[in-house]
Amino acid sequence: MGRIRRYLTFWMVLLVTASLIITGCDQGSDQAGTSSKNETLKIGLIVPWTGALGSMGLPAKNGALVAEKVINDAGGVEIKGKKYDIKLIPYDDGSVPDKAVSATQKLINEDGVKVIFGALGSASTLALSPVTESTQTLLVTVSTAAELIGPDKKLTIRPNFLNDQVIKAIVPYYKNELGLKKVAMIVRNDAWGISAEETFIKEFKKNGVEVIAKEVIETTSTDFNTPLTKLRSSNPDALVLAAYPDQAGLIKKQQVEIGWDIPTLAQGQPVAGQAFTQLGGPAVEGHLDYDTLGNHRKDDPKVKEFAAKFEEMFKSPPTGQAFRYFDIVNMIIESMKNADSTTDPLKIRNAFTELEYKGLDMLTYRFEKSGQLLPQGVIVKMNADGSSTPLTMVELDKDGEPTFTDWKDVAK
Repeated sequence: MGRIRRYLTFWMVLLVTASLIITGCDQGSDQAGTSSKNETLKIGLIVPWTGALGSMGLPAKNGALVAEKVINDAGGVEIKGKKYDIKLIPYDDGSVPDKAVSATQKLINEDGVKVIFGALGSASTLALSPVTESTQTLLVTVSTAAELIGPDKKLTIRPNFLNDQVIKAIVPYYKNELGLKKVAMIVRNDAWGISAEETFIKEFKKNGVEVIAKEVIETTSTDFNTPLTKLRSSNPDALVLAAYPDQAGLIKKQQVEIGWDIPTLAQGQPVAGQAFTQLGGPAVEGHLDYDTLGNHRKDDPKVKEFAAKFEEMFKSPPTGQAFRYFDIVNMIIESMKNADSTTDPLKIRNAFTELEYKGLDMLTYRFEKSGQLLPQGVIVKMNADGSSTPLTMVELDKDGEPTFTDWKDVAK
């Protein structure tokens, strides 16, 4: 009798356990909006939604998650005869290189991904890049550090612009529009800031503009009255901000507070995060900067559809890098389809370079064989309410020379 009771107990426990496992799987599928019939395609995502770049990273991450949702809600994606649901595995590196490396190792060794999309900051991306290259993992990055693309980076693709490319494109416009002869710079003391400084100096010199003064600021600085006062004494025609959104916003605010009325310029970093307008307030009015097209194509049906889904999911409108991250997730999937592979990083990377992808953040994404994106963006003028007015679309042609198209003609 005891043996029978133990036998029945065993099978009851087994049935209950099986029921819980099945229920748990069903709940997970429902939450992800995926189909249980499809296999799962994992893609690593390293992006800072806290820390120095948090105001840029949060909308970026959310833009990627909208892409995941849209793809899965449409039934997933078919690659080489198999149907997949997309599963992004996000890690917050907080713009700390050690955290980015740790996240990369976890994604490769524990999650088993073959493609990692990240990171946002140059320091984090430079730190994790040797890990992806040595483990035969494809790295898709928006970091603008020049060293990330080259003959030794066989498994890296950059669907974003280099500092060098953007600065080369915008300096002639700034010079001609403002009649610049001499400028001063305020420079963030990190790899990105120093790289931007060097390129600005080179391109200004090429265009007959002298950089007459500069002040270097630490990454944690919040009081800029002293460097601003020193730069003011040099009497420049304009002030160049090589700073992240939070510090750039405070610089603009304090510039106005000390009564220094001078044009400010940048190459896209300040306007990439909401902290610029939140901290700068009305003082950002008149600032000239480089922005992505997605923020200024709100009447495009595809952009409207994306914005509606973004607001539905996150209760706020898309900003900054949200459009670019949505496009990049879709380009990763498109490259896998064209490569007929989800696991061969080199095939996927080579398919990426062949793309001519019509996205939200660019009219058409095109790449050099090196894996570097050919740039296309818009120069904007900031308004007191935090909005911006597009002035001209700027591109580099195949010979690396800037071309400009009045925004009114683009908007048609």
